[in-house]
Amino acid sequence: MAAAVAIQPLAPRSGPMAFNQQQPRSSKS
Repeated sequence: MAAAVAIQPLAPRSGPMAFNQQQPRSSKS
């Protein structure tokens, strides 16, 4: 989980912010 955030810090959809606020959006991780 944390790895995905570190890998794409530029992606607002799968970034750390989106992961914190929008979990259903990054449900693939």
